Amino acid sequence: MFNYWKDIHKVGMLACLLDPRFKKLRFVKQRTRYEVIENLRDLYENVQSDYDIPHDTNHMTPIAEHTNSNEQHKVQKSILDMIYACPNEPANSKEEIDRYLEINEEGKETDPLEWWKLHEKKFPILASIARKYLGICATSVPSERLFSDVGNNITNKRINIDPNLVEQMLFLKRNINVLGSIFPPPEF
Repeated sequence: MFNYWKDIHKVGMLACLLDPRFKKLRFVKQRTRYEVIENLRDLYENVQSDYDIPHDTNHMTPIAEHTNSNEQHKVQKSILDMIYACPNEPANSKEEIDRYLEINEEGKETDPLEWWKLHEKKFPILASIARKYLGICATSVPSERLFSDVGNNITNKRINIDPNLVEQMLFLKRNINVLGSIFPPPEF
């Protein structure tokens, strides 16, 4: 984790804030909550600059003007055309983040990724950030496998084995596939 994420605490807190079940951050101090929200605002501003938002100022007018070679005529658009043509993008990070934080927390049975999928139109930039931070797998399987391997190597008959030797044996076991491609076995 430390190789991919520089500040694990910051990443974990952002993931909690973006989880609609825990976004109130009741388990941390109020000062920490404000810091996490400010981190989200900074992240939002960075993502927003990369986010491709069409800035069409004429999308609110019900009459679209089309120019042909010599004549100009007006075509009336339907109200549905206006609704679907108008992006529901917020003006700035404060508006989108504040609207998200004002919504009540969801129940514990809610799937956060499904929730963001349903609310993607309302919070487009936050949804993209949430997919990034909520997609981090939180699993203990690799560490459980390591403990199991250590338990298989340190037995009652091998109680005095050198810890460095155990570490080297586990390294070789975990990386045998890589070593096999670097040093292929000799052919007879």
